[in-house]
Amino acid sequence: MKMKIITAVCIATLFWAGSATAMLISNGDFETGDLSGWKTSGDVRVASAGSVFSTAEGMDGSFAGIGFDNGPVQSRLWQNFDVSGYTKVSISFNWAFNFYDASNSNNDVFVSILRDYDNSTVNNITLDKLKTQGKKKSPDSQLLFGTFDEVIDISGFNTDNARLQFRLTENTGVIYSQAGVDNVKVSPVPEPATVLLFGAGLAGLVALRRKK
Repeated sequence: MKMKIITAVCIATLFWAGSATAMLISNGDFETGDLSGWKTSGDVRVASAGSVFSTAEGMDGSFAGIGFDNGPVQSRLWQNFDVSGYTKVSISFNWAFNFYDASNSNNDVFVSILRDYDNSTVNNITLDKLKTQGKKKSPDSQLLFGTFDEVIDISGFNTDNARLQFRLTENTGVIYSQAGVDNVKVSPVPEPATVLLFGAGLAGLVALRRKK
């Protein structure tokens, strides 16, 4: 009987381990060559490394290009996902922002947003952190790029529906700014008590193996 309990705990723990490391969004690396799994508005496309971001680290293979045409004032890329049962999520992605500002008062802006979809609770996870906003005297241009990687508390969300959105707003008459996103990953973060359960499960597996 004791052996059956240990085995059940081990199986349940391994099942949890698999779900805890699962990605909550799909096609985050855009290597499918399309934007499947994502929704868009404005000018969003799949671009290839070696384009305007040839010197931007992290824009490898295929990536999502935002604002590549001199088109709409605002372009958006987003994906909804289920966060039921989670209080924290880990979010990481590579980003690039090639901005051209032609006005002191109207800066082009590239921002990523995590929101509680049904209740419009917004968590701006960039810009000041990533320093991807042009603030110098007009006109000014610069290619900025980097990696965002952070654990975010979502315990204040009122629903199980979350949205990760990337938005490029071009505020001047001359629209030249472009943004890129790649290797987007969103995964649940286990609670400490669950980590202890996982450890107990592994210990049970070791004990079971030794007994055999």
